[in-house]
Formats: sequence, C-alpha cells, structure tokens
Amino acid sequence: MRFFHTICAALLFFAVVLFYPCAFVCAIGWEGPYSTGFEEEVVSGPPLAVEEPDTSSERWWNAFDFDIDGFVRGEIHVPAFAGDDSKNSFGSSETYFGITTELKASAYFTQAASAFVDLRYRTKSLAQHGDSESYVGHNAEREFDVREGYFRFRGDWLDATAGQQIISWGVADGINPTDKLCPKNMTIVSSDRDDRRLGILALKGDLYVGDYTITGVWQPIFVDSKFRLSRFPEEAVVTVEDPQLPAKTLSNSTVALKCSTSFMATDASLSYFYGWDSFPDIILDKAIMGSETTEVWVKPVYNRIHSIGADFSSVLGPLILRGEGACNIIKNKSGKSPGRTKSNVEWIVGLESECFEDFMVNAQYGMIHVLDYEPIPDDESEIGDDPQAGVDAFNARLHRQLNRHTPLMTLRLDYWLLQDTLFLEFRGLYYITDEELRLTPRIVYDVTDHLEATLAAKFSFGPAGSRYHRSGENYNEVFTEWKFSF
Repeated sequence: MRFFHTICAALLFFAVVLFYPCAFVCAIGWEGPYSTGFEEEVVSGPPLAVEEPDTSSERWWNAFDFDIDGFVRGEIHVPAFAGDDSKNSFGSSETYFGITTELKASAYFTQAASAFVDLRYRTKSLAQHGDSESYVGHNAEREFDVREGYFRFRGDWLDATAGQQIISWGVADGINPTDKLCPKNMTIVSSDRDDRRLGILALKGDLYVGDYTITGVWQPIFVDSKFRLSRFPEEAVVTVEDPQLPAKTLSNSTVALKCSTSFMATDASLSYFYGWDSFPDIILDKAIMGSETTEVWVKPVYNRIHSIGADFSSVLGPLILRGEGACNIIKNKSGKSPGRTKSNVEWIVGLESECFEDFMVNAQYGMIHVLDYEPIPDDESEIGDDPQAGVDAFNARLHRQLNRHTPLMTLRLDYWLLQDTLFLEFRGLYYITDEELRLTPRIVYDVTDHLEATLAAKFSFGPAGSRYHRSGENYNEVFTEWKFSF
C-alpha cells in the first residue's frame, strides 16, 4: 500500500515539474507556516471563489497583468458570560482590540501561467488572545502568515498548481467530513468563514477526462491545526509540550485523490485521503500530584488516517439537496489509552431553499458513528484527581467520541435587506446526545462600496464540564468589525 501511495505522489510530482521546474524548487525549499486550532467550524463553508480577470488570446506571451487587493479590519471583542479568571484555566475577561490586514496579489504571465500570493497580519492581541500556554499547535502564536503563495498552469486537459495553497473539499454547510486537507486555526474569532483556514505546501493537479475531473494532491510537509485546551482535571496546572509532529520524510507525505462529475442537475464526487489528522490526540507525559494542585504535562500526538469519502449536490426544483460522508480508519500513534481517537463514520445531509425573495433557509442533520467504541468516564466525580482519566475525557470530547452515536443538527437563516446592503444571518449547531449548542448570529451593513460594518457574536452552551460549557465560560463574546477593502 505504501508503494502505491509513493507511486501516486511521484506521478503527480513529475506532472507538475514538467511545467514548473523553477516554482517546484522554490516550493520545496519553503517549509510554510505551522499554525493550529480545534472546534467545529460553524461559520465555515465551501471555499470562496477568487475572481480572475479576462484572459484573452491577445495576452498570450506579449502582455503581463498584475492585480492587487486586500483589506484592513479593525475589531473590538467584548466577553459575554465570561467566567472568573481565577477559576477558569485559560481565558480573558477583558475587552480586547485588534487589527487584521490582508494583501493579495495576482500575476498573469500568459493565458495559461499565473501566480498568486495572500499575506495576512494580525496584531498580537488577536494572535495571542488569552493565555498562550493553552494553545496547541506548532508556531501557534504566529502573527504574520503566508496563507497562499503558488504558481498555476491552466491547460485544455490539465491544471497544475505548486506552492502554498488552501485546498478545501466538501459541499455541506459548515460540517465537512471529506475536508481533510485543510487545517484550521480555531482560536480565530471572525465573521469571515474563510479566516480560519490555513494553507499547505502542496502540488495539485486537475485532469479533465470527458465529464470527469480527477484531482490529485501531494503534500510533503504536514501542517497541524490550532486550538485551545480546557482544564483537566479541575485543579490541574497543565503544561502543553511541543507537539510530536510527523518527520519530514517521503513516507510521511500526504496524498489525496478525488473524482468529480456532473449529471442531471447533480454534482457528485468520490475521494480518498491518506495522511495525518491535523487535530491531535493529547497524551499524558507526566503528572505530579500535590496536596492542593496537580501539575500535568501533556503532548499532542498526530494520527495517520485512511479516509474514503463522497459528496453530492442536487437541484430539486426550488430546493438544493446536499450530502457528504466519510469513513475514517485511524492508525493510532498515541498508544492504547481508552481516550485515543477511534475509527469512525461521519455523514451529513441537508436541504437549502429560498423561502421567499432574499430569505434563505439551510437545515442539516448528521451523525458521527464510532466503530470501536469504548465508554469513557466524563463526569467530574468519576474522573476525580486521576490525570489519565482527565486526559481520556478531554480527547473523547475533542473528537466527539464520548458516545457510540453522536447525532447533530445545523440551521442557517440568511436575509438580505435594503437592496442587498444589509445582511442578517443566524447559524446554529446542536449536538443532540451531548446537549451542546453553539449560536453565531451576525449583522453586516455595507456603508460604502469599500467599507463594511459587522456586529456578531459567538455563544456556546452545554452541560457542566462539557466542551461547549467550558468554551462558553471562557470565550463567549460579542464583537464588531469595521472592514475597509481596496
């Protein structure tokens, strides 16, 4: 099997090198960012389309087009229902301010060859909100980020892209079981659904064969996601050690394949992913039990995944039906503790409809099935002062594997007003068995063609000790953004 993966990677490698020898050398020499995060991406969705200028035949070799755009965004974040810092492990009860700037540049050398770069900077208050010791992820406090930087060739039957790029798969709204290539920074609080996505250094090819598109991706260097820890057990002082990242060897590369097609008002695809889970297991390295406190050292460890997925999107009159699912076979690198991530099946299906003019409703239902389920004590009274039990419970919460079956529902309501200058959105995510709820409403107003004002909030609720309860105690907030685009 490893030989097959290596052959697939090598074929994609040589396909791109034929067109971009120089770009490939530069890409392999650049290790790219390592940023990380974790919790469900409620405000995520399919990747945003990038508009490209007309590429007429007059620009084949004799002209050069260069476009530049970006934004400057000021933010004010105000805690809501924040807990007392003396009781909550990692959080801030103070209002904080920040500025995010982004610069995008596109260069079109010929009708077929182009390059793109996306640079982003966040002030320290946004890159290191709260106690940075609670962050999991390599270079977790990074303020400057090269989100994307790649060269692209577009031909009649093959597109090839080499460099740092954001590759996001899946058609469902917010919950995407097939989206294994795109790590996320879950510590970012933003009204922009794209902000949490992180780029990876990769070679990507799209081969067009009749009505089918075959996509291949080779990622030589692993990029982990970023998230915050919550306390376990209640009185513990937790130190997060450096993550155990996969070695930078050919055998640790990630490969992914996808075959997409369209028929009878339906888009469908099958996909395969062999790589690393960007969200780790947390393993207990050591613990020192004291009379009043317990000192705990934990280490993030990443697991290998085989994932076979499928998705579809069908237009049924006034309705759009979407579905997505994946079977994930986990090869654990984190030992045999009961809390380790287990193989599972995830699926989600939903309907979207414009109920009346400018009002859209999207409702989804999904499930996580744990294949080799083991019961994990989750109640604080059962965990007690046992650090290993606390770590096991944390991992089970992190990967939604406290129960054999975890059903979930999502709801999104969109309403455009005042000739599309005012946008109202409400999003909700509810884990039925866990009784955990997340709400993310927002209001967006276009003040001018270049200035946008947003008022939004993030609220998490759940039973005492649950993941959303702990997140809500520390990070529920209302925030406003003023974004100037150029």
